[in-house]
Amino acid sequence: MKRLTLIMLVAMIPFFTIAQKRSKKGKDKSIQKTESVYEFMVITGYDLMNVAAGDIRSADDMRDAAPSRAKVMFDFGGIRTADVEKLSSQQFKSMAHAVNQSAKFGWEFTDANVVAIEETRVHYYYMRRKK
Repeated sequence: MKRLTLIMLVAMIPFFTIAQKRSKKGKDKSIQKTESVYEFMVITGYDLMNVAAGDIRSADDMRDAAPSRAKVMFDFGGIRTADVEKLSSQQFKSMAHAVNQSAKFGWEFTDANVVAIEETRVHYYYMRRKK
């Protein structure tokens, strides 16, 4: 019985090794490079919330205490054109103003995030346009 088991194991070793070999098909695959269709931009805006919650009595107080200008920065990822320079040089009163101005240059709103860090709100607006 031991001999029969040993002979079967020795006879099956070639079958196990054949099953583990990798096939060699598809070695010479060609790589196709495609150009991207869109250019992307990130608008980053900073709002300082320096009004304490106890100081606000009405909506008018909140509007008067709010800062008149937001710090807005554009990240174009290395794109340099005339309209990019024009957008970067402008001052904006709010993030909505910055998005509306960029829409005039063909930028399309894609997504947004707001992150609160201590007394600062950071807005990230993701924009794209066709090349």
